[in-house]
Amino acid sequence: MSVLFSLIGKNLHSQESYRTHKELSTILKQLNAQYPNITRLNSITKTAGNKDIWVLEVGNSEVDNHPGIVIVGGVDGKYISGPELALRFAEKLLKSSSEDSVQNLINSITFYIIPNVSPDATDQYHASLKYDRDKNARPTDDDRDGRLNEDPYEDLDNNGIITALRIKDPKGEWITHPDDERVMIKADKNEGEKGQYILISEGIDNDGDKSYNEDGEGGITFNKNMAYQFEHFKPGAGDFPVSEIESKAVLDYLYDKWNTFAVFIFGPSDNLSIPLQHVKADAEHQIVTSILKDDAILNAYVSKKYNELTGEKSNTQITKSNGGFMQWAYFHYGRLSFSTPAFYVPEIKVKPDSIQANNKKNEKFDPEVNFLRWADSVIQEDYFLDWKAIDHPDFPDKHVEIGGYYPHVRINPPVTLLDSISDTHNRFIIWLASERPSIEIMNVHTEDLGKNLFRIELDIYNRGFLPALCEIGERTRWVKKPKISLKLEEGQEIISGRTIQLLDELPGDSAHHLNWLIKEKGLISIEVGAPQTGNQIIEVELK
Repeated sequence: MSVLFSLIGKNLHSQESYRTHKELSTILKQLNAQYPNITRLNSITKTAGNKDIWVLEVGNSEVDNHPGIVIVGGVDGKYISGPELALRFAEKLLKSSSEDSVQNLINSITFYIIPNVSPDATDQYHASLKYDRDKNARPTDDDRDGRLNEDPYEDLDNNGIITALRIKDPKGEWITHPDDERVMIKADKNEGEKGQYILISEGIDNDGDKSYNEDGEGGITFNKNMAYQFEHFKPGAGDFPVSEIESKAVLDYLYDKWNTFAVFIFGPSDNLSIPLQHVKADAEHQIVTSILKDDAILNAYVSKKYNELTGEKSNTQITKSNGGFMQWAYFHYGRLSFSTPAFYVPEIKVKPDSIQANNKKNEKFDPEVNFLRWADSVIQEDYFLDWKAIDHPDFPDKHVEIGGYYPHVRINPPVTLLDSISDTHNRFIIWLASERPSIEIMNVHTEDLGKNLFRIELDIYNRGFLPALCEIGERTRWVKKPKISLKLEEGQEIISGRTIQLLDELPGDSAHHLNWLIKEKGLISIEVGAPQTGNQIIEVELK
C-alpha cells in the first residue's frame, strides 16, 4: 500500500479552471525534460485542428519489454475531466518516482499515458462560445445535404454559452418535471400526460430543413469511430471505421505494444462502478457482443476494488457507445478494458417532511433532479440558466424560453473537486498496475535417472491477480501466449517434452507444471514469459 499513499498528498498546483490543450502540452514537455531517464514523450500525429496527440511513456530501461498499462483520456471530448485526470496521474507518478516503492514499480511496469485523444473537442470548453462538443475539427456534412457545417449553434442571448430552447406547443413531447420545473422530461402517455413543449438546442434553422444545429462545426467523434460495432451513416461516426488520423494513430500505436496487459480509460463508458454482466447467448455469437465469463468474474472483482478505493457508486447505468474505444480495447485489442467517467453525483435524499417527499413521482430516482439538488448546495452558480422568454425568428407566434444546463457541468466535476477525485483514482490505477500478470519459475527439481538420462521439473507461476491473457485475448488470438523455450548444449537431446511450447492460459495466482527428459549432462537455459507478463531466464546444470 506504500505506493498508493505516495501518489497522493500535497497538490502540485493551484487551479481555477481546467487546463487547455496548449497548457497540457507544455506540462508534458516539462515533465519529459525534468525526468529524461524514465520518460519518453512523442506526438504520434496531429488532428485536423493541428493539435498534437501526445503519448508519455513512463518506465525504466527498455520500456516495451516490461508489462504495460495504457491510460487514455479524452475519448469523448465532452468529458474534459479525462485529460486533466490522466495528466495529474502522470504528474504525481513522476513526482513520487524517487521513492523506493514507486521506483520499483517504474522499473517493472511501463505506463503508456495518452492524456487527450480529442483535443479539438475538449478545447471548446475554453472557446469564446462554449458548448458540449465531442467532435474533431474535420468539416462534415452531418445532415447529408451536400453542404458542410452550414447549421451551427447561435448564441441568441449573447452569454457565451449554448443551452436549450423550449417552445410552448401542444404538438411537443416534453413537459416540466413535477419535482423541479427547471427539468424537462418526455410526457408519459401511459400515465395520461400530454406534451406541452418542443425542446431543441439554442440556435436558428440556418438551412431551412426544420432541424436545429444538426450540422455545426466539425466533425468526427473519436468514441464513435472505432472498428467494433461501428455504426454507418450516424452523425459523428465517420464514413468508415478508424477514418480519422488520430483514431488510426492511436490504434496503430497500441497494436505495436504487445506488452499491454490492461487499458484504463477516463470516459463515458462505465464498467467499474457497475461491472459488465456475462450474457451466455451473446458471448456465443460469431461476433461476440458480451463480456466473456471469466473476464466478467475479473471485472466484478476489479469493480469491487474500485468502489472500495474511490468510494464511488453510480446511481445510473451509463450506456456504452457503439464504435466506442472501451469496447474496441476489449473485443478487438483483446485486453482487459476498464472505463470510468470518474465523477459521480451522490444521491441527495429529500427531507421526510418536505413537499417533494410527499410527491409520488419522487419515488423514482431522476438523475437530472438529483443533479440540480446537489448543484444547488455544492456548485451554487454557473450550472443552470433559469428559463426566460425571448423572441425567436423561427417561432414568431410562439412562447419561446431559453435556459437549461451550462455546458459540461453535468458530467464534469467542479475544479475544486479534482484533487480528491484524482487522488482516489491514482490509488486505483496503481493498484491495478500492481496486480499485473507476473511469471516466475518455481520449484525447479532435477533427478538423475541413470544412463545419462535426467528429469527436469518446474512450475510456471503467475504471481499477479490478472491472468497472463484474458479470455477474450485467447479468443482473438491477438495477445501472445506465454512461451517456454529450452536451449540445450551441443550433444544434449530432449527425449520427452518440447523445446518450445505455448501455454493456452495462465490465470492469476496459478501455476502450470512442466517436465522434460534430457539425455546427456550439461547446462540448460530455460526462458519463460510473454510481452505482457515479462520474461524470466534460469540455467539448470545437469551433472
